[in-house]
Amino acid sequence: MKEMNRIEEQNRQLLWRTLAALENEAEVMRFIRELCTPQEIKAIAQRLAAAELLVQNFTYGDITKMLKGVNSTISTATINRVNGTVKNGGGALRMIIQRTSGVEGR
Repeated sequence: MKEMNRIEEQNRQLLWRTLAALENEAEVMRFIRELCTPQEIKAIAQRLAAAELLVQNFTYGDITKMLKGVNSTISTATINRVNGTVKNGGGALRMIIQRTSGVEGR
């Protein structure tokens, strides 16, 4: 079990170093498109969009309607989890939302 945890941690560290090494939006886009499936990209993008809307004090119902896509939607369970991270996480989501969109929110 310890060996598996060590390997998983090494894998996470590789991911963090890799993301930090990307130099611009074009590199990030190319990397993510090569690494993730379209569905994984969609899920990550929806969570980030939900976080931005939560910071702006939109309701869960509003967010569900706004993020409804063709053949999919974001669940209230996912919005709730994102909300918990926005409120009680380490501040990374709020920081990046402020950097990229200027949204200050609550």
